[in-house]
Amino acid sequence: MLAELRIKNLAIVDEIDMVFSRGLNVLTGETGAGKSIIINAVNMLLGDRAFDGLVRTGAETATAEALFDISDHPGMDEKLRAIGITDTRELLIKRMVTSSGRSRVFVNGDLSSLALISKVGEILLSIYGQHEHQNLQRPEKHLDILDDYGGLKTVRKRYETSFAEMERLVRELQSLKEAEDQLMRDRDLMQFQSQEIAVAQLRENEEETLQEQRRILSNAERLFEGTDGAESMLYSGESSISEKLHTTLHNIKEISKIDPSIEPLAKTLESSIYQLEEVAYSLRDYREKIDFDPQGLEAVEHRLDELQKLKKKYGPTIREIFQFKDRLDQQLEQLDSKDQRIKALNGSAATSSASQAGSAKQSASIFATRGAFE
Repeated sequence: MLAELRIKNLAIVDEIDMVFSRGLNVLTGETGAGKSIIINAVNMLLGDRAFDGLVRTGAETATAEALFDISDHPGMDEKLRAIGITDTRELLIKRMVTSSGRSRVFVNGDLSSLALISKVGEILLSIYGQHEHQNLQRPEKHLDILDDYGGLKTVRKRYETSFAEMERLVRELQSLKEAEDQLMRDRDLMQFQSQEIAVAQLRENEEETLQEQRRILSNAERLFEGTDGAESMLYSGESSISEKLHTTLHNIKEISKIDPSIEPLAKTLESSIYQLEEVAYSLRDYREKIDFDPQGLEAVEHRLDELQKLKKKYGPTIREIFQFKDRLDQQLEQLDSKDQRIKALNGSAATSSASQAGSAKQSASIFATRGAFE
């Protein structure tokens, strides 16, 4: 209930503080006494737009405050909590309007908004004038009035829950069907793409390996000439480095017989000759393994060309091609499972529709029974 109303500097009113008792309260007075201003102040507290000439002449701010006692109203606290108001014993609404037209709203001392107090007003008060039957004239309220009369709020709640669930199922079903239609159009292409990648039998780092093979095969002649020339110069050719070093080693050993201090140099040179000959042997082995294989080079080129075509279609790297195939396979798997989901949703929608029909039938029966008794 409205427990107290305070108005200050509003229109012709200097200051009024009104305390209301439980039950019927009557305000009387001759025309121009300010009765309408009191109603306008309440409307302003409940979110109405401030009217022209609101602030009293000579004042800078008009203020209206209303204190509501809601402790004896069952269910009111739940409605207020739903719009963000937690203290549900008393409710203090205050609105200040300046002469420039700016407005500030407070609920229980906290800064608030017109939107919030408009919602609060719909819960707390209904104001009826000579030609103003607010709730009765609002089409959105008619169903509530009718259901209150028929005692159908509980049944309607079940119906609303069932209807909301059916709408959700229908939306999901529609979404699945649309997705299925699109995927069906793309299914053949996806299957072809997945199969093409699978048949290619790609391997990680395969491209790098192939490029290395191509570089070696395409330069086989150059590699042969280079290793053959190096081996010949080091070991097997006429006047090779190995031959000259052996002659040098023999000379150093001869003079070391005269001066033994040179003998370590001979050992160092002898060790170097052994290492040099090992290099020559390795070059000779490598030369003999060089493969002059035009067909092998052609196969490598063909495989690299195949990889390039796949990369242009499905991703810049082999790893990304694999990822693309994984996505294709997942979509194909989802498509296969959508049929089962659609069947399940059709069954759920049918069950929900039957539940709605049952609630509607129960509502009609209750309403008819109530009408018969009255």
